[in-house]
Amino acid sequence: VDIIVSTVLPPCYYRASHVDMIYPNCRAIERIKELNREILKLEGVRHFDGFKVLADENDSLALDDTLDGVHLTKNGYLKLKNAIKSII
Repeated sequence: VDIIVSTVLPPCYYRASHVDMIYPNCRAIERIKELNREILKLEGVRHFDGFKVLADENDSLALDDTLDGVHLTKNGYLKLKNAIKSII
């Protein structure tokens, strides 16, 4: 069995009516990036960098890709699906 481990996805740091600010307030981007660096060092597994797929130039999840700040919309899932197809 091939094991694929994904990095932690970014939360949305933009203010909008549909974004619950509890999510970005409790998810420090530097800690997420530090955890992702460790995940990418894991040996014996395949890696998928979902963070890289969904993070914009501000290391934020785009407003169109989230329902509430962390949960993905159909658009967000389609981006992940299209990116992961290349390694499956």
